[in-house]
Amino acid sequence: IVNALNDRCLYSARAGDWGAGSPASWVGDDGVWSVEVQSSSATPAPATPAPATLAPAPTPQDDGDDDVLDGKRVQLVNAASQRTLYAKVGQNWGWGFGAAAEATTVNGDEGVWRLKLVTGGKYRIINEATDRALYAPSGSNWNKGVGAGSPQSKVGGDGDWRIIPQSGHHRYRLVNGENGRCLYAAPGGDGAKKFGAGRPENNVGADGIWEFVFVN
Repeated sequence: IVNALNDRCLYSARAGDWGAGSPASWVGDDGVWSVEVQSSSATPAPATPAPATLAPAPTPQDDGDDDVLDGKRVQLVNAASQRTLYAKVGQNWGWGFGAAAEATTVNGDEGVWRLKLVTGGKYRIINEATDRALYAPSGSNWNKGVGAGSPQSKVGGDGDWRIIPQSGHHRYRLVNGENGRCLYAAPGGDGAKKFGAGRPENNVGADGIWEFVFVN
């Protein structure tokens, strides 16, 4: 092992002395070294800590989920016309029932409906003041044969409704579970005028979307 600057050669004599002699050619066998190359593992880089796994944020529950809507009391306000669905005390079936214009006063719970989950993810939509259940018979269409009847036991499968979420806050279509008729209330009407349940559902426009206003 020879110093490049001064030609001194490292040695280690048998007698125990050691040093570096120059010129290197004068140094004997005690200046010959066996070099053992050791494989050294590279110092591992510090482990990069894995990013903390955050618990997923709770997914907001869709307002259309059964366990959210079941048992809720709502006012049903048409998104296109601002008409409010009602059923009057002292009347039944197709009488004293409709969608009141925005300027028309609806009396108390006559404009409040209770949502009751039944089989197959369908609902009964029951008026709080009258216990009348919303229905739309299969044999009729559009502005014919839609009403709210009591007692509920007299209202058949045409009183079961699918509540289908739409774009916007608390907005839904109410589609009859038996026959696919979609409840609507067109602008410019009041009560039973320009009001009904039509099929096919895709022929009912924006006046078939209802906003649910939740009440205590």
